[in-house]
Amino acid sequence: MKIKFMMICFGFLVTITSMPACIHSTKYQIPYTLALHSASGGKTRLAVCRGKIAMLDFFTTWSQASMLSIPGYAALHRKYSREGLCIIGVALDEVQKTVEPFSLGMQLNYPIVLADESIRKGRSPFGRLDILPILMIFDHYGDLRQVVAGYVPLGELEKIIVPLLREMR
Repeated sequence: MKIKFMMICFGFLVTITSMPACIHSTKYQIPYTLALHSASGGKTRLAVCRGKIAMLDFFTTWSQASMLSIPGYAALHRKYSREGLCIIGVALDEVQKTVEPFSLGMQLNYPIVLADESIRKGRSPFGRLDILPILMIFDHYGDLRQVVAGYVPLGELEKIIVPLLREMR
């Protein structure tokens, strides 16, 4: 299975059919046991996405591409969460007190968790995250199906998500 790697370069959507450096295996699975602190308090386990199509959005509050992408993710969540789409935002900001006001200002309708030191330093199950934002999309079995870097238009994301949701039926 090849993983498509998409990003915007100089205004053009670029698709590369090789694996990015942060993915070490095509059989990469979501680490369901991982629990991270929520931006609003408490902890969120990635296990909330078990059996669903999971989108993990690694972002920063200061990134233009993140600010452009997040409203589309909120729209996808509104449209497809009842069909089995699970989105979790993972904030990589070093100053984490900025994350909760950011998520409230963006009116996010999905959970936002705070990346711990191991994720920010590239020593987590996700490896190094050199390009931001980066979106990892997992199927309902927990297998990584797509990695998307940078801003991708909502319509392009739906072309990825909808077939995965159909596979669940």
